[in-house]
Amino acid sequence: MRYLLDEHLSPIIARLCRDEYGLDVVCVEELGRKGRSDEEQLAFAAAVGRCFVTRDHRDLIGLTHTFLADGRPHTGVLAIPRSYADRDYARIAEAIGRYETEHPDGMPPYMVDYLGYR
Repeated sequence: MRYLLDEHLSPIIARLCRDEYGLDVVCVEELGRKGRSDEEQLAFAAAVGRCFVTRDHRDLIGLTHTFLADGRPHTGVLAIPRSYADRDYARIAEAIGRYETEHPDGMPPYMVDYLGYR
């Protein structure tokens, strides 16, 4: 899978995912998209074929329902629960790597899933 990290997630996480786990991960900050709405970010993620990774799961669940109802493209949302500390970059990157291993077929459109915690 390819991933797009929301702006409140550090570029360090994206770098660790790439360097340590060989994942295709970028963050909105790296792409110069910081400050755009959740709806814009989710639409962009779908347009470029990336699963959107966020802590803002409540808003993204509602947007997912809206995208589905409107027939708008959607490539999935991966939510990071609050059990992960904001600055625990290595553990978040590890969890994304584990998610990738556990879901080799990717995520279906319009799905919202959560990272497990170890």
